[in-house]
Parts: sequence; structure tokens; C-alpha cells
Amino acid sequence: MFNAPTTSLALTGNIGCGKSTALAAFAGLGWDTFDSDAAVRALLASDTAVHQALRDKFGPEVIGPSGADRPFLARRVFTDPRERLWLEGLLHPLVRRGWESARTASLAAGRRFVAEIPLLFEKNLESAFPFCVCLWASETVQLRRLALRGLSTEEARLRLSTQMPLAEKARRADVVLLNDGPTGFLHSQVRLLSARLTETFPTVHVP
Repeated sequence: MFNAPTTSLALTGNIGCGKSTALAAFAGLGWDTFDSDAAVRALLASDTAVHQALRDKFGPEVIGPSGADRPFLARRVFTDPRERLWLEGLLHPLVRRGWESARTASLAAGRRFVAEIPLLFEKNLESAFPFCVCLWASETVQLRRLALRGLSTEEARLRLSTQMPLAEKARRADVVLLNDGPTGFLHSQVRLLSARLTETFPTVHVP
């Protein structure tokens, strides 16, 4: 799997596994990055077409002064699979357009690119990338991290239940990065992987 330089990869894993931390580590090593979660937040905050679709679906109360009411949406979509699939159908094509455009521009400029895509395997997107990396953390650690975000154990388990089992994602990925320990350990794995994939050693230090 390391026989040739790889300049484009997908980063996935379940909620609470540390995908954003790994993405930032890749950025520190000079990779161009695309954060799908951030793209979704931006669409919910300010995309007028998305807002209109949400109003049509859920009523005017779903949109407030700062954009879509994300807690309201979370209550709806994580308790009703049909509404979750509807929302994914609205947002995911727009997000995909975003990372495809970003990747095209990055590779055209001769740069390395990594996209964070939480539902990579659920949406059968792995074939769009030559290399897939999965972040892994134990359920205990995931629940602890989600508690720090303000989610109850029940809310956290509900969100985890909507994603493919992490063991299956790890099985499908080309490489698994372990993230149960300190941040520095994850950074060291990213540095080693970046070096192996590009056949060069990174020159930017990630603390």
C-alpha cells in the first residue's frame, strides 16, 4: 500500500474519534484539508437554498438569527431515520461538491490533499480516493469526549448508533490511526503516515 506516493486521501471514523485533531495534524504537515463537518455547519448557518428547504420541511421555526437551529435538527434527525436520510440527501451532495472542487484545485497545484468525511463508507465514497484512513477510539473514550461537548450518554449513544460500527470502518480502511491516548501520540502517527505516503519526511514540526 506504500509502493507509490499518495497525494490524496480520505480521513474517516465515528464521532468522538478525533478526526478534527488528525486533520489539523495533516494541515500542519503541509497537506491541504477539507473539513466536511465544518462545511455542513457553514451550509446550515448561511446557505439560503438550504434554509428554504429546511423551512419547507420543518417549518419556519427551524431557522433563527444565526441560521438553522442545530439542536432542533438533531432532535428530529437522530430520532427518525427517515428525516436523517432526508437531511443527508440535502446536504451531502453540496458537501461532496465542495471537497471535489477543493481536491481538484489542490492536486492541480501539485499539493497534497486530505478530506475528512465521517460517512465515507456509509455513503460508499471510498472508491473516490486512492487511500482511506480511519481514526479509532474505544467507546469509553468516545463517550467521554462527547460528554465534554455537552451530550448526555443517551444522546451520544444515539448518534453512535446511526454510524457504521467502528470495527467495520477499521476493517475497510487502508490504515487505522489509534486515538485513545494523548494528542502527541496521534500526531506522531500522522507524521509517520505522511512520510510513508509521500516518500518524503515532513519539514513542518507538529508539536
